[in-house]
Amino acid sequence: MNDNAIPHSANLTQQWLKRYGWEILPHPAHSPDLAPSDLHLFGPLRRLLGGMAYETEGDLVGELKNCSSSSSSNSSAIVVVVVVVVVVVVVVVIVVVVAVVVVSYCYSNS
Repeated sequence: MNDNAIPHSANLTQQWLKRYGWEILPHPAHSPDLAPSDLHLFGPLRRLLGGMAYETEGDLVGELKNCSSSSSSNSSAIVVVVVVVVVVVVVVVIVVVVAVVVVSYCYSNS
């Protein structure tokens, strides 16, 4: 995915992606839309809100606030999901940093 951030659009990165035949998916920088990496959020939301009907957006927001402030198992599930998301993001950042270091090292030695 390319959001035109400097690490993604640098010549070195572009050459590496082209060399290994990786497909670059477009994604505008600072897009308000969901990135493919956010799609994991839909499962827990569907389980939390499945079968519910809301008249207005305010009703839905109120229900979400009630769920997040209550001590129900749904709240616990949301906390677990948030913790898992944070851990996954940290791991992805580490992997990207390592990949950039490896690619930089490989190009500097060739």
